[in-house]
Amino acid sequence: MTVAATQMSCGNPEENIKKAESLVRIASSRGAQVILLQELFQFSYFPIELNAGNFQLATTLEESALVQGMALLAKELHVVIPISFFERYKNSYYNSCAVIDADGTVLGVTRKMHIGGELQCSDECCTRGTDVVDVWCQDRLGYNEKYYFTPSDDPFKVWNTVSMDPLGKDAVLCGGTEE
Repeated sequence: MTVAATQMSCGNPEENIKKAESLVRIASSRGAQVILLQELFQFSYFPIELNAGNFQLATTLEESALVQGMALLAKELHVVIPISFFERYKNSYYNSCAVIDADGTVLGVTRKMHIGGELQCSDECCTRGTDVVDVWCQDRLGYNEKYYFTPSDDPFKVWNTVSMDPLGKDAVLCGGTEE
């Protein structure tokens, strides 16, 4: 199995989606079977600011034009694409990842469990004078994730994919924590 990870600068949502599609096409042309895009790439990383208007960016899985468009791309290129998106589900908001199989099927959603931010940073949690920063000190780095996202209590999931035979199983982690 060949996995590609992509990274890009983000600004305008339409341009972000075009860049992501281009990166997926490049990775696929180089043999990638699973292509990873960065967390919440559709927008500039909005949790850096406290703005109630940003909740309007959330969508349901079923209504997400991003997920629908990437499902078509996954099917066209016959690749697996996990897509991070700001999900509105029931009465909560999540930092979620839709797992799109190589046949374009959305296998399901994984929601981020460990949400950083909003905690007071003390001398005990930050190692001063080094590059080591405890994950629970993210508020000092400008993240406000707890303002926007509900932590998931769903169990970890492993997805059976059609294209990865004989490996056939992909585990998906949402965000950059110990999940």
